[in-house]
Amino acid sequence: MVGHSYQVGIFAFGFTNASFLCSIGLLYLYYGLKDKSKLIRLICYSIFALSLVACFMTQQRAAFIVMFMFALYCMYNSVQKQWFRSLLLISLCVAIPIVLPQLSESENLGRMTEFSGAKNDSRYNIWVKAVEFLSSNILVGGPQAASKYIGTEAHNLILNAFIWGGLFGGLVILAMIWKMLCHSISVLLKSLKNLVLSAIFALGFCSYTATSFFHNVSIISGSELSFLLIAWMSISYYLESNQYSC
Repeated sequence: MVGHSYQVGIFAFGFTNASFLCSIGLLYLYYGLKDKSKLIRLICYSIFALSLVACFMTQQRAAFIVMFMFALYCMYNSVQKQWFRSLLLISLCVAIPIVLPQLSESENLGRMTEFSGAKNDSRYNIWVKAVEFLSSNILVGGPQAASKYIGTEAHNLILNAFIWGGLFGGLVILAMIWKMLCHSISVLLKSLKNLVLSAIFALGFCSYTATSFFHNVSIISGSELSFLLIAWMSISYYLESNQYSC
């Protein structure tokens, strides 16, 4: 059953489910690498592994790749000995060119291997058409005209910003998203030690934003989840900060 169906999950939408699995799994991996208790580390690693498998089952490639790459970085960064770091890096450089071509030819991984630019609905072809549309309509954009020209939505946060807002509106939207993202990263870095809920919502917003570079679901499309994550993060950070300061 692995890779042959789209497991939607508790949010009734695979993209949203994958974003939360990505953020929660990475946080448990982080806490597992930092904690000294063997039992806590085992629990954290188990939840991370379960989250990684569940993220794969959603068949959301962007979220899975973000989760996998950040997991590699966290594990690499947790190694203290420089010689072991160098060995890991060399091993990855050797293994990736060997393993990736074999995985890309597998028929048992579902959408995870569908990166070919030859398909009309591939991200590359969609982005090329979106850029072509914007080259002639950058001042005013036009979501309906863009959708007709491309044949679908742009599937990219930046492209969608200019398609929906034009040049000036797109710049304003991207500036707002950038400010929200910087605030989330700041809260995340301050929350990693004790403020668990704040860290979950902050990383949730970061991963949700990262995957929106390959999807249409974002603030621009009117997704209420982006604003809810920021609101939950802010109130959690306020409450947890007061709790630990008392």
